[in-house]
Amino acid sequence: LSEIYLGDLLEELEGHQEFLRLKGYQVQTDFQVEESVKIMGNHMFFRRMFNNLFSNILKYGERGEPVLVKAALDRGSLQMVFLNERRQRMKQVESNRIGLKSVRKMAELQHGKFFMVEGEETFAVTMEFPLI
Repeated sequence: LSEIYLGDLLEELEGHQEFLRLKGYQVQTDFQVEESVKIMGNHMFFRRMFNNLFSNILKYGERGEPVLVKAALDRGSLQMVFLNERRQRMKQVESNRIGLKSVRKMAELQHGKFFMVEGEETFAVTMEFPLI
């Protein structure tokens, strides 16, 4: 693990969001972080985590509904939230969830926490990483 400025992390995140926009998705962002704040992490892990999360949105998300991506500082940690509506015809699709399991594992290897909430209509992932 090495020091990562949140500004660098947000830049990586914005690249993934742009890819969603090119695929016809509406992306709403709410970044309430100071770019000079740092966490301990691995750039490659974050790139893979974002790739897995956004691939999941492409596969199962409703294109006509906005995807919400939030980043905020709270109680000494960075919180990142990814929220989207599930595609109607995809609600019953079975998945091995290997991408989400990988995201969880990579978050934990960086001393982070991973939370997933899956409802009938929505899907949300929250990750938390301690600030340094």
